[in-house]
Amino acid sequence: MKQRKAKILQYTKKARRAQKTAKTVLWLAAGVTIVILVWIIGYVVYNGFVSDLHREYPVIAKGGPEVILDWQAEQTLVFIVNNSVRIEELSAQDIIDFYCGEVRDWVIAKQDLKVKTFALDMTASLGKAFSEKVLGKHLSYNSNNRFVENDEEMIKKVAATIGAIGFINPEKMERARNNPKVKIINVRAIALVAHPAVFEIRNQKKLRYLKEEDMRAIFSGNAHNWQEVNGIDLHIVPVLFNEDLAIAKQFKQFALGDDKRFSLNAVHVDNQTDLMSVINRNEGAVGFTSYFYLKNHFPDQIVKVERREVTPNLTLSYLIEEPKKFGKVGGVSTIILNTVFMILLTVIMATPLGVGAAIFFTEYAGEGRLVRSLRFFTETLAGIPSIIFGLFGMLVFVDFLGLKFGLLSGTLTITLMVLPTIIRTAEESLKSVPRAYREESFALGATRWQTVCGVIIPTAVPGILTGVILAIGRAVGETAAVILTLGNSPTLARNLFSSARVLSVHLYLLATEGISFERAFATGTILIVIILIVNTVATQLIKKMNKMHKA
Repeated sequence: MKQRKAKILQYTKKARRAQKTAKTVLWLAAGVTIVILVWIIGYVVYNGFVSDLHREYPVIAKGGPEVILDWQAEQTLVFIVNNSVRIEELSAQDIIDFYCGEVRDWVIAKQDLKVKTFALDMTASLGKAFSEKVLGKHLSYNSNNRFVENDEEMIKKVAATIGAIGFINPEKMERARNNPKVKIINVRAIALVAHPAVFEIRNQKKLRYLKEEDMRAIFSGNAHNWQEVNGIDLHIVPVLFNEDLAIAKQFKQFALGDDKRFSLNAVHVDNQTDLMSVINRNEGAVGFTSYFYLKNHFPDQIVKVERREVTPNLTLSYLIEEPKKFGKVGGVSTIILNTVFMILLTVIMATPLGVGAAIFFTEYAGEGRLVRSLRFFTETLAGIPSIIFGLFGMLVFVDFLGLKFGLLSGTLTITLMVLPTIIRTAEESLKSVPRAYREESFALGATRWQTVCGVIIPTAVPGILTGVILAIGRAVGETAAVILTLGNSPTLARNLFSSARVLSVHLYLLATEGISFERAFATGTILIVIILIVNTVATQLIKKMNKMHKA
């Protein structure tokens, strides 16, 4: 008896340990799954709302409103833009590109605006200095550039012209600030220059760019060899302008900060000629000066600097503006509406067909060979790759029926794709309705159709809605079938035969064609939000219907 009790006790302990182990494994599996899902969604949503990029520029990472043209003559200027341009700063190369006509649109501001350049007449000293120092001997103004006589006229013209950019004397900064249609922008115009040996490849190593902290380490004396900043084995020789010069003060403010000091072992010079002479005589030498000067005289010796750019990504303007230039600028308002149109049409077409088929299988059809074959083919359709549906839709709806690439062809293709999901979930939901409900309805004299419409469908609605939600999720995220039938026009679909682009296709094109990964993440975030809204609304409807059914 005691042995039996001992065995039972031992068995009970083993069962408890096994239960605890199984519970722990299940909790662990569930926890890992949740963490992975949260990490994926969190990563996409974070990058959707915040653009956090590291880019290399031929100028240092910061700049100010006053741009030095000739620091020996103490000649500076200030750039102003029309308030319609959503930008706060530019690089010196952007200025050159605008005034030479290399860039004609405000793509850098993610806007579909033409750049309108204004310059002071060559008779003005600042206008002449701009032409000589910024454009140099090898560049010229673009053919659409407009010349003005003085600063007052410049401010008026820039204020009155959408997309305009111009420059004025620093003495007129206050006048520009007081004009509500004009804003002053910062320009990053100081660049680093080094001896050609710094850029050589040695031992399969080459300096590509400097990080901001590397630049600070070099000019503050904390880095002594280029190896310390991912360069080759070469001693660093900092070359600095005397600290009382304007360009040295600007560099210290923008590159080092007011709390930092220049390297005590640096070589000091008084002018640009001496700067380049010292740098070109010493391997490993590095200094700083105006980008405009280096661009015109020593373009191959400019050292690129990495800049971190943290900016809002998914903004209100992105939601309400139309896409322009293949998605490079503008927003996704029309694409969101096209996606909503496709979802609504798919639900309108697929739901009655899917629920009708499910009712036929559960309430009217028997268990014959034909019904079993239909069920088999329906379940097989659920596993067919979407690209096959896309090819079928393109051949049948677009070509054979002549519907062309448009909203109707795409919606019909998506309807075929989601039908198996709706049929299967609706069928299971209808089967879950208790048999007693049917018998009570028949006992009260109701026909089969009255029983289906008045008793079975209302009871099975929560399950049917679940299937519709799953179908919407697949329709929203579908790309291959849609791009082969719906078309690719980013404009708003005017009718059922209009070519249209939806969010999933837009995301695919932004990412695969290298247009903008930031905008791809923003579009992905919008897709996630749409699915969350659909799920939330459907869940609330299901809860309300369950309460009504219980009542």
